[in-house]
Amino acid sequence: MKKHYIIAFLVVLSFLVASVGLFLAGQDFRDSSPPMSGKTDPLDDGTWQDVIEKISAREEVICTYGTLPDLENETERRAWIGILQTYTRVQKKEMKPYLSPDGPILSLGYDVQGYVKVMVEDNHTVGTNETRAWYQILREYGEKTGIKNIPVKVVAASDPAPEISIPVTVQRSPGTRETLSLNASCASMPDMRKTSTKT
Repeated sequence: MKKHYIIAFLVVLSFLVASVGLFLAGQDFRDSSPPMSGKTDPLDDGTWQDVIEKISAREEVICTYGTLPDLENETERRAWIGILQTYTRVQKKEMKPYLSPDGPILSLGYDVQGYVKVMVEDNHTVGTNETRAWYQILREYGEKTGIKNIPVKVVAASDPAPEISIPVTVQRSPGTRETLSLNASCASMPDMRKTSTKT
């Protein structure tokens, strides 16, 4: 009788080992991150200008606030993008009451142009008081982190998913790099609002 249990146990164990072996054989355990070759993704004047034109042609800007910094070269652009990435990652908690599903903001991020980007449901009528309240929160947090007049763009969108994604490698300090994916544009949106407010 014991012999039957041992045989059954060995059969089950054999199937388990075979299953795990097949699973592991199908996995790729190599490092999937790209090698650090010293090269970075292009964010030169030509590439940057092309992306800016695509953004301008496709997105429906409701209003802008703050001051966009003069990003004259690739180094300045990369440094600013690194600042915005850190800013938006931390800032989302203070904007949580306004984020979907509780509020009209579909997404809070940044774009390659250098704005903090607030994407609002395109069927939501956005009032000036509402956008000013959002900017007040974003500006105050920016000032706490050393960013004066943080540039913010409020955009109407039906979908928070970007249409164009640009990988950019940011060098934070010598020897450390981080690859980001920048949302360069949003899906086409209906031509509903054309007001612009700058402060």
